[in-house]
Amino acid sequence: MHVGPSSGVLIDMKRSGLLALGLTLALAGFALGTGSPVSAGSYCGIDFPDGDSSFADEVVDVTPGDYQGETPQSNPEEALGPPNAYPNCSNNQDNYWSAYSLGAGGEIVLKFNNTVLRGDGSSKPDLYIFESGDAMESMEVWVSPNGQDWTHVATTSTHTATTGIDLDAQGVGPDAAMYYVRIQDAEQNDDGARAGADVDAVGANPVIPRDNGGNGGGNGGGDDDGPGTASAGNGGYVESEADGGSVTIGQP
Repeated sequence: MHVGPSSGVLIDMKRSGLLALGLTLALAGFALGTGSPVSAGSYCGIDFPDGDSSFADEVVDVTPGDYQGETPQSNPEEALGPPNAYPNCSNNQDNYWSAYSLGAGGEIVLKFNNTVLRGDGSSKPDLYIFESGDAMESMEVWVSPNGQDWTHVATTSTHTATTGIDLDAQGVGPDAAMYYVRIQDAEQNDDGARAGADVDAVGANPVIPRDNGGNGGGNGGGDDDGPGTASAGNGGYVESEADGGSVTIGQP
């Protein structure tokens, strides 16, 4: 059978159509926030469904406290990513200093760029702070949607190196959209030598991928429906404050 020149044109058109369809489906998947699958992981005995992406990944601000410079744990970036300090979360003794000492009264502000921190509607912990050493030293903890408006969620006082915080109990529920965590060493330097709490990692559990379009978002700005209510526009989130009020926010 003779195949004329037009057959090649037809094949190329079909091939182009398939490529266009594939590209359309790929873009649709991206828009829906499907993306690449994430790998769940267990860290210090705690399961995080979104694995490494569950942890804070940017240092926003640091205020070293007294005596902080007297410890090798003075690199704030050691507080980023999954917990890896020895001996609590690592068998590698080379990781003994893989944490950040706040210094007495010192403070650090961390940000989640790949996840959204919020409550899950239950009494289980939603925010975990991992410390190096034998016990969690006292810390004050706040969360914020924008790095400016802060909600105090805990004063840690447990005797383990990991503490979990239930955000729902502090009014930060499933509709919240928190990206920032501020941690301040809560103990005073009465002994004249303590270098403060040692932050190994800060994790959100569960988490929402930042590209999922938000909770109940719309096209355009949100409208205030009256006291205690709000609506989010542009795929944003509604963050309810601990005092019962609410604000409308979008992705920072």
